[in-house]
Amino acid sequence: MTNNNAVGSRVLQGFSFAVLLAVFGLAGCGSGGGSTTTTNTSPTTLPTPGGIVLSLVPARSSGVAPLAVFFDASGTTDTGVTTRPFHDLEYTWSFGDPNSGTWAYGAQPGVSSKNSATGPVAAHVFEPVFNVGETSRTYTVTMQAFDGTNMNTTTTTITVTNPDVVFAGDNTICVAQLTTPVAGVGGCPVGALTVMQADFPAIISTYATTGKRVLLKRGDTFISSAPVQIAQNGPMTIGAYGSGAKPYIYKNNQVQLLGFNNGNATISDIRVMDLSFDGANNTGANNGIGQFNNQSGAANILLLRNYFTGFQVSIGFGGEGVNAANNQYGWTNKNVNIFIIENETGYTSNTDYGSYIASINVAMMGNKIDNGGYANNPNGSHVTRWTYINKGVIAHNDLFSAGADRHCIYVVGPTWTGGVPDPTFANGTQYSSAFNGDGITKNIVIADNYLKNVSTDHTGWQIILTPTAGHDMRIQDAILERNLHEFSDQTQVAQVIRANYVTSRNNIAISNAANSWMTFVLIPTPELEPSHQYIWLYNNTMYRSTAGADSGFKFILIQDSAASNISMINNLISAPNSTNSLEYKNDVGASPFTHTNNSSNAQINSTSPTFTNTSPVVASDFKPTCTGSTYPCAKGIPVPVWSDFFRSTEPSPRDLGAVSH
Repeated sequence: MTNNNAVGSRVLQGFSFAVLLAVFGLAGCGSGGGSTTTTNTSPTTLPTPGGIVLSLVPARSSGVAPLAVFFDASGTTDTGVTTRPFHDLEYTWSFGDPNSGTWAYGAQPGVSSKNSATGPVAAHVFEPVFNVGETSRTYTVTMQAFDGTNMNTTTTTITVTNPDVVFAGDNTICVAQLTTPVAGVGGCPVGALTVMQADFPAIISTYATTGKRVLLKRGDTFISSAPVQIAQNGPMTIGAYGSGAKPYIYKNNQVQLLGFNNGNATISDIRVMDLSFDGANNTGANNGIGQFNNQSGAANILLLRNYFTGFQVSIGFGGEGVNAANNQYGWTNKNVNIFIIENETGYTSNTDYGSYIASINVAMMGNKIDNGGYANNPNGSHVTRWTYINKGVIAHNDLFSAGADRHCIYVVGPTWTGGVPDPTFANGTQYSSAFNGDGITKNIVIADNYLKNVSTDHTGWQIILTPTAGHDMRIQDAILERNLHEFSDQTQVAQVIRANYVTSRNNIAISNAANSWMTFVLIPTPELEPSHQYIWLYNNTMYRSTAGADSGFKFILIQDSAASNISMINNLISAPNSTNSLEYKNDVGASPFTHTNNSSNAQINSTSPTFTNTSPVVASDFKPTCTGSTYPCAKGIPVPVWSDFFRSTEPSPRDLGAVSH
């Protein structure tokens, strides 16, 4: 371990550490050019600065390629500097994999590197191109944490084995639809077993066993006329060989296409990759891939570069059914280390959810999931629904067009009854908190996503951390950062927060539509859970170009009268062609509520910030061109935000909003 717990090279010039800690503690802030003053604050005793003690836990350290690994740094501490290291430190990751490329989707497609990440939890897929004779490759993963003064670095190693070695000879099975493949020809590995078979259930039940790699010929069609379940542990891969279109798997029944189930057991170490699945728009229980309505757990499952269309639920791990069944067995089986990476979904008239997931250590990265919106798919629901997360990353995705009154990212939690976690299958709607012990969905990073609704969607909310109606569900410790929210004329809210300990920073919300109600953050009245506290909104940018008198435009709307410790600092809010827009609305009197160094109401309604593009459309347009004290530059004060939307180190004095000049 390298320890740089003195001042590191990333220290931001001109930042006052005392002021920084005062902001952490919700102490009063100076005028600094801000539009309002801090209210409901009390003196803060400044702690003595200390050092960062890193905790880096990889979920696994070796395996066959492609190898997906979840990394957990949430145990890191920074005694004497912050009691909230999950939120207040900037964690940066280098996976030692410079040839891994860039993400095709998300807030910065084609720019964001797969080789790096931020946040106290992270994930990466190691998929090397091995040299001839190379049996394995070891990667050094580096994690660095920075708190504004101190910096510390640690490393771990991941060893990835060559699949041509692990699945050598007849441990690889090449399957074609109409002719028997030839080993060593057309992409089928030398020595492989070769099979002509068009029936997908027969292929899986016969060949998808421990230590096997099943490769379907690209361009061929395979029919699934019956449910098919993988019932053995890996290592195992189901993928493709050859060139051309992904193998096409057509489902002509109303049941699950491919599942993981072995009774009261956990199925582990399986990769499903480079396949195209078609549910044929069947109605009823028409599910794609995952673990639906059975008692088996799933662990170390990687879904990579697949395509799904025509399913009620395309990807599902641990919805209500599996958890209800597990209740009979003492909850011995859980979903752990589930990776949904670079998949795409299409929508048809029966599409309900793009994904429906509950897991410990879960990563959804680089996917494009489109539910079609209300006009195209009146039966559509949430683009992604998360019934439980304990340590999760949702990043670099395009998540589009939820159904009427539904959401792009909908995160709930286990049910509580009478103020305690419910050990039963509560109310028939959500599974028991016994799944994770403390009954809380937590430790989530939602970052670098592109979220939008089409113009015909109805009252769309994009990221929502909230219980379902009429339930007590607890959510805490979430970071929402660098997400790009695009509003349509029906989109209402970018982020709904019914949760505790949530940081929203460096996000951008854009509207060039005639929407009459645009709110960046909504803190609603609770369902049955306690009121919400400790919500930090730092350096976000919210912009609308259209004209009109609109009191529905506001950065934050607080409806929870008992909400407390909400901080709104350094946010850039602009609707220069509008009137009656508001910085915030807190008519219910939630307290303490710190709001300082944001755009003033006068600036919101009448002043055009000096952006690179005077009519900003994309994220890069929001870079300020001003200097000195001109709006919006040089208006910010120190908060625990150490880089901007583009992950550039923040200068001092910092700008308002998500993008630095």
